[in-house]
Amino acid sequence: MADLPKVAVATFIRRDGKILLGKRKGTRGAGKWGVPGGRLEMWEDLTEAATREVKEETGLDVTNLKLVTAAQEMFKNDIDERVHYVTIFFVADLAEGEAEVMEPDSCEEWEWFAWDDMPKPLLACYDDLFKSGFNPFNV
Repeated sequence: MADLPKVAVATFIRRDGKILLGKRKGTRGAGKWGVPGGRLEMWEDLTEAATREVKEETGLDVTNLKLVTAAQEMFKNDIDERVHYVTIFFVADLAEGEAEVMEPDSCEEWEWFAWDDMPKPLLACYDDLFKSGFNPFNV
């Protein structure tokens, strides 16, 4: 069977004019910042996947979840394998609570950042979003 692109979901969680970002650890994106997200599981609804990933990674519940856009990322990994991700992006509002590092092997910390003061470096999949003028507060 040929390799196929991997499908992921990612959610921009809004709270008081800020977005929640986590500093990644592990094999994909170590040291880079990104929103909560992960792979879509077989037969899983996209919104269920987004809600599940937020809860698994941060312990948070969200409300007003809305699918907003998609982006792709293609690269060769550390062992020269071709990798192709399609990420489905959502926007949601924080229902309540404080973010916790629920998966310490994947994330060092969670912090809230203003949209115009994002940390660097960000995961590469955000490049096309920013170039397109995407803003999670305008959807």
